[in-house]
Amino acid sequence: LETISRVTENFDIEDVQPATKAVRELLDKGKFTEKLPFVLSAVTVRLQLDTQAKEFLRTRRQQRQDALLAADRRQLIEAEGETGMLQQQYDIKLEQERRRFEHELDRQRVEMELQIQRMRLDEVYKPMIEGGLWSVLAQQLAQNPGDINKVSDMITTMHERKIDTDIAVLRTLIDKDMLEDYQAVTVVEQLVRNLAQGGTPADRALPDAGPGQFDAEDASAEEDDV
Repeated sequence: LETISRVTENFDIEDVQPATKAVRELLDKGKFTEKLPFVLSAVTVRLQLDTQAKEFLRTRRQQRQDALLAADRRQLIEAEGETGMLQQQYDIKLEQERRRFEHELDRQRVEMELQIQRMRLDEVYKPMIEGGLWSVLAQQLAQNPGDINKVSDMITTMHERKIDTDIAVLRTLIDKDMLEDYQAVTVVEQLVRNLAQGGTPADRALPDAGPGQFDAEDASAEEDDV
């Protein structure tokens, strides 16, 4: 038994089969029976763990299983953390894209509104102003009150340009001595009247003017040519 113990102690407690095989080989070589006064015809080897060894083995296996479960749990937590981080990065990127899209949409909306307003000024209001259609203009502005300030500015700008043009023409005619004195006086008086009737957008009071309420003299003054 001492010899068997020396052989088996070289094996781990879980290596029962390899230990049994090593003892069997020793028996087959006659190492145990060579000093016996009799001959053994057959020897059966069966190794078993005692209660203490079984408890130790059970505890070790449980610890090993717990360690594996803990490792799996750590990997799961790490994977969940990485997934959460990726999800957070995706959410941030998605929010950035959403804001960029909304900003671009707002920019295009504002640009479209400005373009529509410019088209109304150039294709709707300007012909009315040039044609002296003040009643129609007032009705149109009543439907689009947001255009009142722009139209007022347009009227003032057009009036100022006309005055500048008239003054330039008058100066040219005078420099070239192409007007009689009485003609020059008449033209100057007309220019003074135009200047007096021009005013600022607030002076013209477009918002309060209803259909047909514009002064006829204002309309005729816009149509006078030098």
